[in-house]
Amino acid sequence: MSEHPNPLADERLRHFLRQYRPLPPPAASGLEEQILQVVATHPLHGRLKHPWRWVGISLLAGALLGWIGYQRWQVQVVAQETEALESFLVSTWGSLLSPEGTETETWWIERDPAGS
Repeated sequence: MSEHPNPLADERLRHFLRQYRPLPPPAASGLEEQILQVVATHPLHGRLKHPWRWVGISLLAGALLGWIGYQRWQVQVVAQETEALESFLVSTWGSLLSPEGTETETWWIERDPAGS
């Protein structure tokens, strides 16, 4: 794309568009009165007919969002409890079953009372 368009081509295009532009249709007499009569015969409805439905929809959306939040919170709590239980089991069973844990806990039983 060029930075500076050809001014001669632009002028020829403007002249062509002015020469062959269509004429707008003539204004219809009484069109405004016809539009106002149609509007007057069809009263507004829909928005004012059921104003309470928006309250119901809002309550339903709030309950749905609350339930989703509660479910996500429950998953996090269960994951935290599972992690705590797993670390407890690893620490208790690991110290009971490992030979290092047995030696460190029973050093006083295995030591000779005479000190030799």
